[in-house]
Amino acid sequence: MFKMKTIQIILLIALACISFQPLAAGTSIKQMNTTIIADLNQTIDKDIRGLVDTDRLEIEFGPYYNVIWSPDEKHALINVKLYVCPKGKGDTQSGYISALYIAGKDFSNISRIAWTEFTTTEYGKIIESPSWSQSGDFFAYEELTEGKMYTVKSAQLFVVSTEMQQVQQIEMDNKMLRNYNYPLNYKWSPVEEMLAVPAPGKLVIYDPVKENNLTFDIDNDISNIDHLEWSPNGKNIAFLEGYKNIVNIDIDQKERYLMYSVENIGMYDTVWSPDSQKLVFYTLNETDENSENGYDIYVMDKNTNTTEKINQKRGIYSVLNWYPDSERLLVADLVADDSIGSSKLCSISITGNQKVLLDGIEVVEVHLGPDDYISVLDTSTSKLVIFNDSYKQDFSNVTGSSWINVDLMFTTNSKTSILNTSTNTIWEIPRSAIYPYMISVSPQEHFIAINNTILEMNYGNNPGIIARDQKNDSASQVTVLNSSNNQEQKVNNTAASQAPGFSAILGFVVFVVAMAYVHIKKR
Repeated sequence: MFKMKTIQIILLIALACISFQPLAAGTSIKQMNTTIIADLNQTIDKDIRGLVDTDRLEIEFGPYYNVIWSPDEKHALINVKLYVCPKGKGDTQSGYISALYIAGKDFSNISRIAWTEFTTTEYGKIIESPSWSQSGDFFAYEELTEGKMYTVKSAQLFVVSTEMQQVQQIEMDNKMLRNYNYPLNYKWSPVEEMLAVPAPGKLVIYDPVKENNLTFDIDNDISNIDHLEWSPNGKNIAFLEGYKNIVNIDIDQKERYLMYSVENIGMYDTVWSPDSQKLVFYTLNETDENSENGYDIYVMDKNTNTTEKINQKRGIYSVLNWYPDSERLLVADLVADDSIGSSKLCSISITGNQKVLLDGIEVVEVHLGPDDYISVLDTSTSKLVIFNDSYKQDFSNVTGSSWINVDLMFTTNSKTSILNTSTNTIWEIPRSAIYPYMISVSPQEHFIAINNTILEMNYGNNPGIIARDQKNDSASQVTVLNSSNNQEQKVNNTAASQAPGFSAILGFVVFVVAMAYVHIKKR
């Protein structure tokens, strides 16, 4: 009898531990009502596996999906990688098949746009950096040709309309590409249908609606263009030229201006202030016996062309973002107090006032949210901290996080959570991504992609995950476009799998076995 009660108590404790999550006072947890609208393993998986030359290659793992919704949520791009290797060579010579697809809002029709193979260290092609224009009427992607040691031999940018009409193909300057893993080597305007592309010897501003180009010459002696960024109002483009010049392109005036020039100058991933009037950059001070090493941070006023140094002491700084007021910067002091691993997270005003926000941080991912909320993910401990002046909360076992509008999305090994900071409500979905990049939320937060599953979200009653009723629907057809000869083929799209997740099945089995054990002990 004692043993039976002991086991029952252990079961109750185990179930409580599974669901326990320390919360800040006033935080409420609700389960998201979600509907499965598509299973990409029933459509794209079949197609991309059919691209593998099984006489030469064998599949290692995948496919892995990255879903990018258009701003209006009417379409989605799906960038897919299936990892393969030459037969008999295993991990010693791993590569992948990459493919880009486009789907409608309900994912009932999927078209393959292009695909490439990168399976040798000598030569291969990859598809990278798909992105949408601000209207969602056009998208672009890069096709990079790789050579030895992963060097980019050539690069093409394709601009395509949602009617699947290619409107432009632009040769990019492969010498100016940062890296084939870098998110974007080209940039769409935030307000118009225009994109900026580094091409050989020039910077091209392309308008796919008017189908015309603005071109600005680049000095042949300059080896690179870096940190290309549009101002938030879309009227200017700033970039770093040759690590010594800060250049601004005035779109309305169609003029190029040299804004600042000095040796050993650099720019951060964030450049323009939200009001489009200021830029931030740094200068690197080389070793000098009579001076302190490190960076100096400068803010430039675009209108007056004046610059001010804002850091109080020279150091190793990383400017992470502008605050919405355009008066402060979120900065990481990477070697605080001359101690490696003792970094500080600070806010620095454009007048030089510095405030320490968080001390003793190490390997972290930092994001600035609304109302001065800051999220800090320590990737070494998987601990997420979200805070502002009046609020602080910790989460454990977090594998990834990002802000979507005013909500913070974060994932653990067992679930995906969306924290609404205005209501202090956490909405949970009992699914988690294999990798953080395999989860994405649509711009208006109506849909979420987790691994291979596309879910429609409803912040309402009747929580849980259900599958859309497709019993009366005929099997939908997926059109797959062959990029090499433009022939079409039809692939059956079966209904989304309605089977429960593996973790749910495993939990149920463990519970049943335990209860059976208790029953046996009773006897």
